Amino acid sequence: MGPLSSSDAARVRAFRPGVVARHRKLDVLVVRDVAGRCALYDDGCALHRARGEREKPRACREFPLGVVGTPQGPRVTTQHRCPCRTLGDRPALTSAEAARALSDAAGRVRLDARVVRVRLAPGRTAGFSRYLERERPVLEALTAGAAPEQVLRGRALPSLGEIGWADVGHHLRGLFDGTSCGAALAWMGGALIALSGGRAPRPPARAWAPSFDAAERRAQRARAVDDVLSDFAADAVWSLEWAPHASFDAALSELATRVAAARWLVDELASRGCRPDRAAAEAVMIVELAAATPTWPSILAAIDAAARPGSHARPALSGSPDR
Repeated sequence: MGPLSSSDAARVRAFRPGVVARHRKLDVLVVRDVAGRCALYDDGCALHRARGEREKPRACREFPLGVVGTPQGPRVTTQHRCPCRTLGDRPALTSAEAARALSDAAGRVRLDARVVRVRLAPGRTAGFSRYLERERPVLEALTAGAAPEQVLRGRALPSLGEIGWADVGHHLRGLFDGTSCGAALAWMGGALIALSGGRAPRPPARAWAPSFDAAERRAQRARAVDDVLSDFAADAVWSLEWAPHASFDAALSELATRVAAARWLVDELASRGCRPDRAAAEAVMIVELAAATPTWPSILAAIDAAARPGSHARPALSGSPDR
C-alpha cells in the first residue's frame, strides 16, 4: 500500500510499529506486504476499524477515486486495481460519496492534477474544447459496449524507437521483489514478451489471489470480459493521467498495448481455471499497475518521439532487467 506521505507514515507507525518500510526500488514509503496483503489487513482495515476512516493514509481513504481539474470542471476518476471495482455488480457512484472520499477534514478537495491544454499528436497542441471533440467518440464507443480493440484498432505495440516492447517486458520482470505488486509487474512483463513473439517466462505465484477470491464470492452476476476491458479503457482515457507525458495519439497506442496485454492475460488466467470475469479483473489490475510504475511516463513519451521523423527515442528503463 502506498505511497505514504510523511504524516501518513507517522500515523501508521503510531498505530502499528514496524509495518512501514521504504520500497527499495520505487523509493517511496509503503505499508509492508504480508502474504500478498497489506500488513494492516485483518478482515478489513484494522486502522479504519480502530480509529476511523480519516486516520487512514490519503491513498487508502481516496482509493479507488481520484479527481483531475479541467476547464470543463473537475473529473472524478476511478482505478481498477481493486477487485471490488471490477468483479460483479456495483452501485453507481454518487457526487456526495465522491466528495466525502476526496475531501480532507476541512472539506477541501485536493486535485491530483490539472489539465488545460492537450497534445492531440506530436507537435500539435489544442485547447480543451478541441480535445473533447477527439475524446467524445472514443468514450461513447467504449461506454456503448464496443470491444476496446475495435475502438483502438491497429494501435497496439507501437514503435518505441531504439528498444522494443520485449525489453520493457524484461524490465518489468526485473522489478519482481516478492510483493504482490512486484508479482503483477512480472506477469505484465511476460505478457509483453509473449506479444512481441517471445516465450513468456514462468510467472510468480499470484499473491493477490485471496482478495479476488473474496470478491468473486460476493459477485452475484458475472460480467462479460469485454465489459470489464471496455470499462477500464474508458476510465484510462477519462483520467487524463497520460496528458502531462504524451499526446492523445500516443495515449491511445499505449492503451491499445495494455488492452492487448490484458487480453493475453485473460486467456492465460482462464487456462489456469479462473472464471472469465475474474480473469479479466485480475488482468486489468495487472496492466493498471504497470502504468503506475516510474518507467511508464517515459514509455508514453517514447511513443510520441518515435512517431516523429528521424527520431531515436529510447525510454529510460530504470531498475535491473532480468536477463
